[in-house]
Amino acid sequence: MRKLSRRAVTAIVATATTAALATAPAEAGPLTYTIQNGGYLTGTNMGPISAYGSRSGFAMNCTSSTFSGWTQKDTSGSPVVDGIVDGENIATLDDVSFSSPGANANDWCWSNGVYAQVTTLGLPWKFVATGSGPGGTTDGRLTGIQFKLHMQSSPCDVIIGGPGVGGSGGYYEAMYLNPSTLTSGDAILFIDFQGVSNLTVLSISGPSCEALYMPGEPVSLIGQYNLKRTGPVPPAAGISPTIT
Repeated sequence: MRKLSRRAVTAIVATATTAALATAPAEAGPLTYTIQNGGYLTGTNMGPISAYGSRSGFAMNCTSSTFSGWTQKDTSGSPVVDGIVDGENIATLDDVSFSSPGANANDWCWSNGVYAQVTTLGLPWKFVATGSGPGGTTDGRLTGIQFKLHMQSSPCDVIIGGPGVGGSGGYYEAMYLNPSTLTSGDAILFIDFQGVSNLTVLSISGPSCEALYMPGEPVSLIGQYNLKRTGPVPPAAGISPTIT
């Protein structure tokens, strides 16, 4: 599937009906959404997952990324399959991984021309909904984002995240595209290169780091994930949740 940009998504759905152009409720209080086909989830990348530094120009590129997770859980501890959920807890992402299978013996990613091991920190991460967008999309943020780059050959270690204890307050703007003809039937979690974020390079260590990475440097991400449910069964696995 071709890569999407926020502008492209907006343009594609601009012809949707006025009813589809819903916005968040004007009244104060937590946002709530209706979810269908929720449950335990798996996400698989569509194209490379990349990170870029806005000052030094460093780059990270991974050809593969996956995650598991679940939609908001009810009082019994089970994910909500069909029902009302609050925007703060729509989905939890656990066991997030980044790699480049076959690129090297360890399947590591790339960063500035060398192999880089990418380790996720501060799990679980969450998708927090912040409002409804055009064409039935859901605007939101990935929160809790933090990860480490380890370049063994340099050597160099870089930790990227947000403010808060241990960098746990990191977030990046994201958009959830419900399953439709626009997404070829499967939902997409879309991370826009131009998304609002508070991610920075938190720390560097190693003699080779200083020439390539800058503490405090803002970091941008870009990528897309195909999102499907794995259970409970029934209902059927292999379909995507719908959030409205």
